[in-house]
Amino acid sequence: MAAPVDLVGAPHLQKREQRDVDLSSYVAPASDAADDAAADEARRPWPRDLWLLVDDVKKARRPAESRRVVCLCVVATAPSQRGAVANCRLARAHYAGWRVVVFASPRVDAAVVDELGSWGAEVRVVTARCRDFQLPLLRFAVAGEVGVECVVFRDAEHRINAREGAAVRDWLATDAAFHVMHDALDADARFIASGCFGCRSTDEHEPPLPDAPAALVEFVDGGGEDDLAWLEIYVRPACDAANTVHHSSRGAFLDDGPARPFPETDYRGRVGEAAGDAPWDAFL
Repeated sequence: MAAPVDLVGAPHLQKREQRDVDLSSYVAPASDAADDAAADEARRPWPRDLWLLVDDVKKARRPAESRRVVCLCVVATAPSQRGAVANCRLARAHYAGWRVVVFASPRVDAAVVDELGSWGAEVRVVTARCRDFQLPLLRFAVAGEVGVECVVFRDAEHRINAREGAAVRDWLATDAAFHVMHDALDADARFIASGCFGCRSTDEHEPPLPDAPAALVEFVDGGGEDDLAWLEIYVRPACDAANTVHHSSRGAFLDDGPARPFPETDYRGRVGEAAGDAPWDAFL
C-alpha cells in the first residue's frame, strides 16, 4: 500500500492513498512556515463570495435563456483570444440554445470582449485579485450557481466540435451526473481533463455542484492552484460507473466500469455516420 500524501487545499482529504496514480505535481513539498514566507506573501486569498472576483459582466447581445451552460476562460494571448472567439461561434452549432459564459482576464482586448458578446457569450471580466492562471479554477464556480442545470467546461485553445457535441448528447440521454471525455490520442486517461468535463443536477432545486464555490475557496486558500488537482480532489471521489459517462479509447478512468465509445458522427455532427477514431480537431 502506497504511503498517504498531503494534497494542497483539501483539509478533509489530507490523507488519501496515492495508489498507482502519479499526483506528484499536486503534492505540497515538505517545508516549514519560514520556507513558505515568500509564497504566502504573494498569495492572494479568494473572497467567500466569488462574485467579488468579477469586475464587470458584458451581457450577450442576444443572450440565450437556458439552464445549460458552456463555460470557458480566456487570457490575453493570441491563441487564447482567437480560440475563445472561435469556440463561441462553434457553440452556436454544437450547443444550440445553450448559454456561453466566458471568464476573461482584465488584460484581454476590449475588441475581443465585444466580439465574444456579439456571438452570444456572457463575458465576466475578473479583477486583478484573480490571476490569469487561476481562471481555469474560477470557471468551475458556475457549477454551483443557482439556475444552472447542466454545464460543460471547455478550453479556449481547443476547438468545440461535432464529436464532442455528439458525446454530450449521448451523456444527456442517460441519468448520469458527470461526463468525462478522453480522446484516443490522450497519453493518460486516468484523470479528469478539465476542458473535457461536464456535470448536471440530479435535483431540480440544486445546481450540479452546490458546494463548488466553497470548495474552490478552500482549495485556493490552502495553496491549491491547479484545476486538474481540484477535480481530482473534490470531484473524482464522487465518480463511479453508476453516475459517470466516460468516453475513451484507451486508459482507465473508472475502476468499476468500462469506457464508453464516442458516438460515430460525420463532419456535420450527424450521429450514425462513421467517423472512425479520428481526433476531435479533424472536424474543424
